Amino acid sequence: MQYNMVYYCKFIQSLHEREELFFVEFNVNSPVLFVIAGLIIAAVLAQSVYFLIKAWKRGLAIGMGKEKLRRIARTAAVFTIAPAVAIVISVITLAKDLGVPLPWLRLSVVGSLSYETIAASNAGNFDLHLALHSNASGPGAGGQSRGILAFYYPTSANGRRAADIFVQGLKEIYPLPDKVYAMATTTLGEVRQPYMPSVLLELGYHDNTADALWVENNIQPIAENLVQSLTTYFGLPFVTPLTPWQGTVQTPQGGSLNLRAAPGTRADVVALLPNGAKVTVYGRYQEWYTVGYNGKLGYAYADFIT
Repeated sequence: MQYNMVYYCKFIQSLHEREELFFVEFNVNSPVLFVIAGLIIAAVLAQSVYFLIKAWKRGLAIGMGKEKLRRIARTAAVFTIAPAVAIVISVITLAKDLGVPLPWLRLSVVGSLSYETIAASNAGNFDLHLALHSNASGPGAGGQSRGILAFYYPTSANGRRAADIFVQGLKEIYPLPDKVYAMATTTLGEVRQPYMPSVLLELGYHDNTADALWVENNIQPIAENLVQSLTTYFGLPFVTPLTPWQGTVQTPQGGSLNLRAAPGTRADVVALLPNGAKVTVYGRYQEWYTVGYNGKLGYAYADFIT
């Protein structure tokens, strides 16, 4: 399922005393949805403009000068830019599975990114839902809390397994490994609502200076660590990324080189690379390169690519 959702509607026809199953195809990018979403958002914008005008008039009535009101308006506008950019990025991200109008409407009016991504996961056929957050200290802690938490749903065996894998990986790079641990919860939507195993990672405390600096200065190591944990969970090879470069196939006997679906001589062959063919090399896993050729991606024996 990418652009269309199929709803199964069951109608009982009592005259024939039988059931018929109808398949109704629903286009998530239907022009009708664009019109409905546009009208609702336009109504919200009109309401915003209405109250903005009333606030401007009220400001003048209580003696605030126009220049001061303009300055307030400019400041408010600046502080709306960052959330607006986040909404646009979120709509683009979710559009692949949920179409454009539905995320556009919900994120603009009533939605929350964390719950929209859950909806996108549930709409697709995915094996794991991973949410990345930063934490905040509780009341009275004064920004002194530190640590990393991996939340999972208590009855999900694979959710717990994934959380434990992330914990073991993050212990290797977090400066306080004894404060990295997994915890079961039934209260957080990110692990309660997805249909598949799910993990919510709280990567440090954003109100703690040391944790905030650790995240800021270790984006690449954190990303690599998380990907390594994902490959461990799914049983996939971790391919060390390289700066992409153009290689040439050179086989000893001048024959074709197998492009395989996985690193190993028993993996399926997805394409044949002719001797002398130009390929793009993206990474390396042991003695195998990950390469691209004519729109195909796979693994090729590194000794035969120069």
